[in-house]
Amino acid sequence: MAYGGDAQTLRLAYDYAPSTFDERGTTVPFTTPELAFSRVRRDSRTNHLEVLVMGFSGGRSIYVFPWEGLTSVLRLTLHDRALQAEISLADAITPMRMRLAAHRVARTGLAGVEAAAAASVAMERIAQDEKLTREAMLRRIIRLTGVLDKTTDDLMRRVRGRVGESIIVQVSEVFAKLTRQPSDLCRTRLLELSDAMGPLGFADEEDAGYLRRTLRQLGDLRASISAANIGATGHLAAETAGVTARMAERMIGEIDREIRNLPAFFGNWETNIAQLRHAMDRLAWLLDGWLDVCELWQAAMADRQNIDHRRIAEIMRIIPLVPKGECETTVRVTMDNLSGIRHRIVQQLQDWRTGEVDYEVVSRIEAIKARTAVL
Repeated sequence: MAYGGDAQTLRLAYDYAPSTFDERGTTVPFTTPELAFSRVRRDSRTNHLEVLVMGFSGGRSIYVFPWEGLTSVLRLTLHDRALQAEISLADAITPMRMRLAAHRVARTGLAGVEAAAAASVAMERIAQDEKLTREAMLRRIIRLTGVLDKTTDDLMRRVRGRVGESIIVQVSEVFAKLTRQPSDLCRTRLLELSDAMGPLGFADEEDAGYLRRTLRQLGDLRASISAANIGATGHLAAETAGVTARMAERMIGEIDREIRNLPAFFGNWETNIAQLRHAMDRLAWLLDGWLDVCELWQAAMADRQNIDHRRIAEIMRIIPLVPKGECETTVRVTMDNLSGIRHRIVQQLQDWRTGEVDYEVVSRIEAIKARTAVL
């Protein structure tokens, strides 16, 4: 991650950042207050699950508890006990699996009527995303193969009706000839690919995929924090959001390019589908936890005249720092040289990280001089 504030704060933030997404863990929506915004991960040494609890008992450290021994430390709510069992059963330690597990448990009503209703809506939205992605996949195949003498829109209306299954079979048969694969296998793989793309959706689809929606909210968050001008704390949050957004945009661009040529994708199916699922998991991990930050920020900024600094401090406590092993190359180079940079004498108007002139500072100083000149 990058931070334009003082060196000590940057060093502490970077030292806190984990090395990989696995090490950072996945956010768990526990309802027990002491476990708010906690994360679960797998211990690489023992292969057992463990929980990372931030600010336990008011402290500033991160406490690590064994997954199975959590009930011996805290009195969990009934919902959290059910969620813990569901996570263990489904091995839901990736963000996408965690999302489904959390909705399944919340829909039972153990977290209250409102949570159950929200979970039901969320499950319907997931089903809708899967449906839209499947239709988008068929549209691409129809345009690619030129199958049937109907317009794409007319075909898609029929797909949603009773004759949809027969059209899918015809499309799969034509595409199978194009990819030189058995038609049944080709149809199965088409459905598998649309299922894998469900969380992201396709680039030209309106409101497609929760990962693209999360990225849009992240961009809005960064702009809002920057505009609030709340000092070094806000700058750190905005810069972290910016690094995360740039990495997510690059990942999504790579995924979109990979599936643009569907015949080539199917030509090396085993390798490409495995790489696609891995890329989806990395993207979900990268964006995991940011929706909570968005909600907390909106609550903190509800009264712009009286900013809730407690909520802002809570945001800084849970902000998902980018793992060091996943950072952009330019950021890694800067951070790797941090020990030498901290002992260098920084000249006036110089960026302490790179040694180059900080033109943003120069611009601000010149703007201030221009305003004071007319007073």
